[in-house]
Amino acid sequence: MITVVPDKIINEKAQRIFPLIANDDLDRRVVVSEKPDKIISLAPSMTETLFALGLENKVIGVTEFCDYPPQVQKLVEDGKIEIVGGYSTVDTEKVVGLEPDLVLTAAGTSKDTINQLEKVGIPVVGVEGENIMDVLSDIKLVGRITGTLETAKELTDNMEEKMNSIVEKTNDIPSEEKPKVFYEVGTDPIYTVG
Repeated sequence: MITVVPDKIINEKAQRIFPLIANDDLDRRVVVSEKPDKIISLAPSMTETLFALGLENKVIGVTEFCDYPPQVQKLVEDGKIEIVGGYSTVDTEKVVGLEPDLVLTAAGTSKDTINQLEKVGIPVVGVEGENIMDVLSDIKLVGRITGTLETAKELTDNMEEKMNSIVEKTNDIPSEEKPKVFYEVGTDPIYTVG
C-alpha cells in the first residue's frame, strides 16, 4: 500500500523506516508499508535506476524495452526477470500474477493500468521527471521507497558533481559557439528526447 506526502514533512531518517509516506510525480500520497522485496519496473528509466541502486536482485518484471544495463537482458534470458509487456501495453494480469510489492511507472503508463493494479492492492509509484532536477529527485524518491536512500544520494551527488563540472568548463564559451544537438528518437512522427 502506498501513500504520498510532501518531502518536507518527512525527515530523511524517518524515510528509511517502514512504513513510509512519499509523494509521487502523479500528485498522489503513497504509503509504502514495508521494504519492497519484489519490484516491477514499467519503464526503462526506472529499470536503470533500480539497477544503479543495487536492487537487481529485487526486480522481478520489466517491459520489453528495458534493456539497460546489459545484465537486464541476461536476467530475462535466465528466467530471473519476466517481461510484462510493452512500455504502454502492460499485461496487467501477468503483473498481478507475479505478486509484486511495488510497481514503478513513468510517463506513458496508462492511468487504467495504474488503477487496475492499485485496485487489487499493488502499490504503484509514478515518476515522470520533466527535467534533470526532477530526475535527480525521482532517483531519491525510488531510494526512499526501496530503503536505498543513502545509495540514491551518493548517485545523485555524483551526477550533480559531473553536471557542475561540465557547466564550469563550458560557462565561458559564447553561446553562438556552443554546439547545438538534436537526438532523434523516432521518425514517424519525428521526435526527440524530452
